[in-house]
Amino acid sequence: MKKHWTYRELADEFGIDTTTVRRFVNKNGIETFECRTAENGNQVCKCLDEGGYEEFRELRESFNIMRPAEVQDRSEGTFYFIQLIPDALPNRVKLGYTCDIKRRLMEHRCAAPTLKLLDTWGIRCSWESMAIAAISNIPGTVQVGTEVFDFPDVEAALERANAFFAFFEKEESKELPEG
Repeated sequence: MKKHWTYRELADEFGIDTTTVRRFVNKNGIETFECRTAENGNQVCKCLDEGGYEEFRELRESFNIMRPAEVQDRSEGTFYFIQLIPDALPNRVKLGYTCDIKRRLMEHRCAAPTLKLLDTWGIRCSWESMAIAAISNIPGTVQVGTEVFDFPDVEAALERANAFFAFFEKEESKELPEG
């Protein structure tokens, strides 16, 4: 096993950026040490030893924070359609995909405590960008943030979402006629 991991190596392995690594390490009190590496031009950088690496990995797993490859392995998840601020901006909608809808809604409630979940659909992770493109392709729709849109008519957008996902619904297996 390796003797040390730089923040850059951790970021690459876990599919996150170095700022996220630094914050996670600091927040969870994981012990670091300074070292010089050829990858960093022999500059001093923060590193984790074997114990620190294991602690980092175990904490990420215990918080159910997965590596991108592990997320891809979980091909089924939930696509959601939420109004972020229904009272003030009823046409502002957040579209997205998650493997854990309860956790995702809790995260969104930090910034949008009055959010309203309008609908969800079980989908494959690989469908997310296609779904967002199809649902948001309504004349007059304005993208105001990552996966956040101001729709001219939220009900029309919701109908469009239902029509899109109906296309992917699994049909009951049909008996083929013999012969």
